[in-house]
Amino acid sequence: MEQVDDLLLQVRTAHRLLAAYYQRIIPAITDMASKLEVDFYYWGNEHFGHTPAVHRDITQYWSWDLLPGMNTHYLYGKFQAINKVRVGDYLLQFVVVTDSGLDNHGHGHKSEPDALNLPITVDKAQSLLRVIVCAPYKVFEDSWYNNIWAGVDYPDFSNTPTPAKDKNDEPCFLSGYECPLAKLMSDDGVEQLVERIKQQIDSTVAAAKAEHERVAGGQGVAS
Repeated sequence: MEQVDDLLLQVRTAHRLLAAYYQRIIPAITDMASKLEVDFYYWGNEHFGHTPAVHRDITQYWSWDLLPGMNTHYLYGKFQAINKVRVGDYLLQFVVVTDSGLDNHGHGHKSEPDALNLPITVDKAQSLLRVIVCAPYKVFEDSWYNNIWAGVDYPDFSNTPTPAKDKNDEPCFLSGYECPLAKLMSDDGVEQLVERIKQQIDSTVAAAKAEHERVAGGQGVAS
């Protein structure tokens, strides 16, 4: 009984620490988005499903689905409309990887991971922030999600802006930046990251515009 009581004490402590953690991470993400003047598009769990609705039988879902804030992504955009893809506009995604021991670049898990037997131990795992910029080089009269975002692959991550065409041949350039999550949570982390992300945005959009001019001869809408 004492062992169980100790376990539940740890669980109560963990939940309070997680709430405090989210209360720090979410405002930091919001602050970066505000400073970068991008609009919210959607957020989601990077590896598992959302917590099921109340009319669903929770016992039929993975227990990991009860941890929707663990490894998450937050997608923002700089565009005229969500149903008009224009060269010069872009998507910006923040990926918060709280535990790299579960990380698989957003591709999901085929079977439910055993929380007590993960391949990377807690002390060897990392907490990371990934930033992805996606800039199209073609124009579409349809949604960003259907025409661009739904089919893209993860870009390579680099400390310097290195835009490259999507590996799945979607008509866009992507760039990725990765750093320890602690950098975002430091005193001046938001300001430092915003300057770094601006460089990433500028280089990726410039690459997309150059490709648009080369392939389409400037036809379509560019800003």
